[in-house]
Amino acid sequence: MANWTFRTLNIAGRIVLVKSVLQAIPIYPLSIMAIPQGVCIKIREVLRKFIWGGSSNKKKWALFSWKHLIKHKEEGGLGLRDPCKLNKILGAKLWWRWMRGGNDLWKQLWRYKYNIPSSTEEIYRIQETPRGSTIWELASQNRDIVNKNIFWEIRAGEEANFWDEKWHQQEKMNSIQGIQDIQNKIGNNYKYIKDYWKENEEDGIWRKWKSLEDWHIETNQEQQEVFWKEIESRKVKVRTGQDIIRWGKSPK
Repeated sequence: MANWTFRTLNIAGRIVLVKSVLQAIPIYPLSIMAIPQGVCIKIREVLRKFIWGGSSNKKKWALFSWKHLIKHKEEGGLGLRDPCKLNKILGAKLWWRWMRGGNDLWKQLWRYKYNIPSSTEEIYRIQETPRGSTIWELASQNRDIVNKNIFWEIRAGEEANFWDEKWHQQEKMNSIQGIQDIQNKIGNNYKYIKDYWKENEEDGIWRKWKSLEDWHIETNQEQQEVFWKEIESRKVKVRTGQDIIRWGKSPK
């Protein structure tokens, strides 16, 4: 930074250098280890001082807070990357690549070293992970980010959990207010999505859901209305094959 001709740069020029150079320098270490909070704060401080101070070592007033600078341009910010958040995102991206399976060498190494199952659905449902290398720790510590933003694409309905997991690009069924009592009466014995639809005719295009009367349980009118409003909004095509885990509502 000391070799740059700061004096000829306005704030817009400094921002370009921050985005193209200063933010790119720490990408590799941010991708392979969980960076200590103090280091993240120091990187953030370097970026902020360069934007507002340029070549001067004197303290200068920041015209906007750091929280404002890292907002998207559509939201009135400058689109800068916060190193602390970027570190978590890179770890989550690594876990997502690991979840998708494959026989890459690093995936095979992790599978045997940490005794982790190879199927995507088993990795998704892991409750606790063992301690390991720095890059493993980075990925496993941020797996919750992945779990919150993925959903099941329904095919045969034999892998996805009807109540406890996201499917069909919508929230978990057990998060819908007013139908927890229905889950308590049905969900303990029937958990997969295929358990909740009827057998379709050969020329059927859409799955047909069972009615609550088929379960022989007592529910009030309000519960029935909430349940059917939610379930009818989830139209599932008749397809075969395994259910597939997809990234959230956006491909980004």
